[in-house]
Amino acid sequence: GARPPEAALPQEPASGAVGEEELRLAREATEQARAEAQQAGERAKIAAEELEQARAEGAGLKEALSQLQEQLRSPSQDAEQIQRAQEELQQARNEGLALKEALGTSEERLRSSGEELEQLRRAHEAALAARASAEEARAAAEA
Repeated sequence: GARPPEAALPQEPASGAVGEEELRLAREATEQARAEAQQAGERAKIAAEELEQARAEGAGLKEALSQLQEQLRSPSQDAEQIQRAQEELQQARNEGLALKEALGTSEERLRSSGEELEQLRRAHEAALAARASAEEARAAAEA
């Protein structure tokens, strides 16, 4: 049949209060774990976007490098153009090195975001289990 409202149930104040407190703490832990997992997911998404952007920039630099190398091979260039092309080539190489470093950093952040998400997922599962056990304890105390 229908259960009477909680207030109408006879309760031992100590165990009932403890059950309520455990349940409240378990709910808070669950909410906090959910919020942290969402933030970690957003950080992972940003890191993945940065990684993709760095890869795209790397592809653009590679193309620019090959064009500059082609210009340097052409014998009809005058000395000033060759000098300018060599400077651009060196600058492109420097940018490429900086980009390679940024790519490594982005990959590392993405990897660490993934590990953080996995830890938060486990914490969330533990919080859900604690909440379920607190609810069972409360139900047993009310019975």
